[in-house]
Amino acid sequence: MSNLKRIIPGKYYHHNSIIHRLDPRTKVLALIFLIISISITGNILELLLIALLIFISILFSKLPIISIAKDLKPFLWILVSLFLLHLLFEENKAGAFLALGPIKMTWNGLQKGILVGFRFLLIVLSAFILTYTTIPICLADAISRLTKPFKIIGINTEQLPLITMFVMYFVPELYNELNRLIIIQNMKGRKTWRRKFIREPNLLINLLIILVRNSIQKSDQLLIGIESRCYNGHLRSNLYNYYFKLSDSLVLFISISIFISFIIKYFFI
Repeated sequence: MSNLKRIIPGKYYHHNSIIHRLDPRTKVLALIFLIISISITGNILELLLIALLIFISILFSKLPIISIAKDLKPFLWILVSLFLLHLLFEENKAGAFLALGPIKMTWNGLQKGILVGFRFLLIVLSAFILTYTTIPICLADAISRLTKPFKIIGINTEQLPLITMFVMYFVPELYNELNRLIIIQNMKGRKTWRRKFIREPNLLINLLIILVRNSIQKSDQLLIGIESRCYNGHLRSNLYNYYFKLSDSLVLFISISIFISFIIKYFFI
């Protein structure tokens, strides 16, 4: 299977696209501004505008849309849960279009459910673009450099790159390990083992125990590797040099313009 089809959530996808060549600090800042803008807006048309920008970014990054859609499956239950919570438990019960005993479904709850679900979807897609198009070490360096001003108030930011690297290392590793365990179960002839979780919860417990044990072993190996390289948590050299280019300025201008316009509209007008 080609690398184009094997994108794993949280894993970097190598390509020489415009989005890949952006400065990682630009992508982190643009993600922050977009998430804040998505969170404060209450207009579906404004969300559609942001969705268009995200879709254009996916096209420019040359990521396979079908693979991204498949990677959204683990987040589907969260999206459905957010939608149902607003649909079934809206405080304003006026204008109900369906009643199931004490539970009333209202048009207002339906609108809020769609809005919150759409927001969540856009935030996840934005994060996907960042992780898929940014080398993990570059992302860690970007976070480290952007958080340097916090040292003024006494916050130690030197460990943030290491923490970021750990997170970006273990997310795809856990995903791969889970898939490996599923393949092993299928090879043993237990292709219907997912259905047995409800009747035999011990199967799920055993699977989780194996997953946690393997994760602890991998983390122990990672710590040994870090100690063998004499890492002490202090300042270190950088493998990559970062420069702001015209494309970075354009991306920051668009994201900051959207952010400022939403702030003015919802807080000052």
